[in-house]
Amino acid sequence: MNGDVQPECPCPIECSDDIDPHCSVFLEEYENLCKVHLHACKMQINVAVKHRGRCSDYAEGRQISKLVDEAHIPTDECLEDELLQFADRFQEWALINKETYESEDPAAVNLNAAVTQTRLTGWTALEKEAVLKFQFNDIDINGNGILEKAEIDAMLLHVPHEKCLFGFMISSDLDGDHVLNEEEWMEAFKHVNVNEVEEENEV
Repeated sequence: MNGDVQPECPCPIECSDDIDPHCSVFLEEYENLCKVHLHACKMQINVAVKHRGRCSDYAEGRQISKLVDEAHIPTDECLEDELLQFADRFQEWALINKETYESEDPAAVNLNAAVTQTRLTGWTALEKEAVLKFQFNDIDINGNGILEKAEIDAMLLHVPHEKCLFGFMISSDLDGDHVLNEEEWMEAFKHVNVNEVEEENEV
């Protein structure tokens, strides 16, 4: 782990049963740090540590990452099936935001049509990149090309019901510097599939 925050390669094959509890940013508890790493590797998803110790033993100020305010720690665990689907769901939410922003009549936008169409036909690489860059720039209020704590906190205020978002944002901070750059942002969505066939008539 990089500063006890981010698992690094290579992945462990097995872990000891030593008891040194770590609580992940998704509020799942592990017997030790190695098992955080092992589980993250098996899911092929970044999993950061929220604090060392049991999840139930958290006290103010123990959160490792400074990317997101402690006030946004969810009350419920982000379950594995929800986590595995999260990047896809977030990208669909970003698509809705983009469609609404670009429409001349936002109130008339059919919020389900674009998502339904994408689920039927899939994403092209260009569509995926355009949607993710739009959402990155939308969150990047000061336009400096970096998502900082205040900007991420502001976004989380708009989606308090999404219990996986807190952990997803922190886990995307691959270098542990408490900000997200565009490369880290795009990497977080690498497992959202795109169509392998390029669009015809593309210039």
